[in-house]
Amino acid sequence: MKDNYNNLILRRVERHFDKIIQIGCIASFCSAIILYSVNINRLFTYLNIIMGFVLLSISLLKKYISDETKMYVTMIIPFIIGYTSFIDGGFESGGLSLLMISNALATLFLTRRKSLVIGGMTVLMYISLYIIGFILPTDTDVVHELSLWIIQFFILLIYLLVVNLMVYAVKDYLCQNIEELEDSIDKIYELAYFDSLTGLMNLNLFSIELKRKLANGDDGFLVVFNIQNLHLINSIYNDNIGDQVLVDVAHLLNDFDHNAIISRMSGSEFAVWLNQKSDKNVIKWIDDFKKIFSIKFKIKNMTIKIEFHTVITKSKKGDSFDLLIRRTRLALTHAKTIDGLDNVFYTDSLEELVCKEELLKERVRLAVTEKSFYCVYQGKHDVTSHQIMGLETLARWEDSVLGQVSPDKFIPVIEKMGLAKVFGEVIINKVFSEYKMICNKYNQDVSVAINISPSHLLSGNFTNSVKALVVEYDIPTKYITFEITEEVFICNLEQVKEILDDLVSLGFSISLDDFGSGYSSLKYLAYLNIQELKIDKSFIDKILLDSKVLRLVEMIVNLAKHYNLKVVAEGVEKEEQAELLKDLSCDLLQGYWLTYPTEL
Repeated sequence: MKDNYNNLILRRVERHFDKIIQIGCIASFCSAIILYSVNINRLFTYLNIIMGFVLLSISLLKKYISDETKMYVTMIIPFIIGYTSFIDGGFESGGLSLLMISNALATLFLTRRKSLVIGGMTVLMYISLYIIGFILPTDTDVVHELSLWIIQFFILLIYLLVVNLMVYAVKDYLCQNIEELEDSIDKIYELAYFDSLTGLMNLNLFSIELKRKLANGDDGFLVVFNIQNLHLINSIYNDNIGDQVLVDVAHLLNDFDHNAIISRMSGSEFAVWLNQKSDKNVIKWIDDFKKIFSIKFKIKNMTIKIEFHTVITKSKKGDSFDLLIRRTRLALTHAKTIDGLDNVFYTDSLEELVCKEELLKERVRLAVTEKSFYCVYQGKHDVTSHQIMGLETLARWEDSVLGQVSPDKFIPVIEKMGLAKVFGEVIINKVFSEYKMICNKYNQDVSVAINISPSHLLSGNFTNSVKALVVEYDIPTKYITFEITEEVFICNLEQVKEILDDLVSLGFSISLDDFGSGYSSLKYLAYLNIQELKIDKSFIDKILLDSKVLRLVEMIVNLAKHYNLKVVAEGVEKEEQAELLKDLSCDLLQGYWLTYPTEL
């Protein structure tokens, strides 16, 4: 650090050295002329001429001479002149002052070791003066001025000691402050240009790199990976696990291709610049990375599979960085609205499509805030008498701008926007507030089922929230069923079991919805506190057409009966389906053949 400090000082005073050398050159030649014209030892005249030519040469060749060399010359000249003036003039000359100036320059601008060497040489040369006095006596013989020599010798020693201690104390202090300043600058640089969690470059540095690429006319592809379910991971586990997912993704991307420019753009988004020439090469690169990722990505006790939204934008001649990012974000916005779509390429037609999607998101957010959704109810009928034994709540939404919007459109948007908890609370409130009206309509206490999303169920206070609403609306819990999907089983199973056990202990029933469409692990039926199983509509659609599906439905019914579960068949639209399900000993039927969803 101190060497760096000395180099820094030399660079700062370089131009001053050049001026000093030029002035010294002129002064040397002028002094030589003056000394030649007066009756003074010709040695000093010749010495000044030599010094003048040395300084002139350095001035002419200054571009090729290092700063340190210039510094040595600046110190040596007063040193030589001072020493020779002692020889000629004894201890009454100005030699001591010149030696002090020379050592002061050495202490200021050279390393401690070099300055101490020069100081030691000064002391030895000063001692040599007394010895020279015996060999070359002059008119002012130094041999007979011992007391003066001793005084000046100790003055020189004290001066050298004080200057070294003071200057290097100041140097140490400055070095410490410079080090702290450099550390601060490094930290500021890291904060400005690098992601603190993953260590990857952030969008600021990424933009600088890409702007340079685009300015050079380099073709390439901007690929963005967005972790689809990071919000769910943070909700189910904790933020530390979510952070670990981000770190692992970053490391795997970095290790996969050292030639790619990789950045963490934002929370769950990673950007990669590839110097590929064709769409086919880019897709192969993405597929190869995902294969490697699926093999190497492992986090202990995390069962959720990491999925990516992947968008690709090809750079065009004349594209700016901002335009490239805008196109990529448009493609990413579209990709987030589509489940199961692997890679999305930006096309010009996406612009209009994304505008419609953004409008839907804006209206959904407003609807959730204003609680604009309403409920319709579809009957669950006894398989034999077709009498209504219960109802399923279905959310509906009519917007003033978009009109009637299908649940298939607004429910996924609600989930992706992280509004499932708020939306779920709105629906539960509406059902509980309408429960007495439901009972009056059917002249009996009716079991009502409400669909609950995994993120709502695992939000942390689901049970307490429902308990408060039960008290507020005076709801008999034995007539309320919460329907969950198999998706919840990819979460923390122990946490799910604890929540379901609490709900059942309060009198609620639990129904497993869309059975067979997801993971369908049989251990869940035995392990979790479930009272009802609903066979997915996709099976009911095929039972009259495919004997294998029929056999599978029969096995599901028998399995449910083995665990004393009530069986509901969803999506019954034909009488023949109803008859067949009756023969299979299904308990309840639900579908358009029996009743359509209706408002109260």
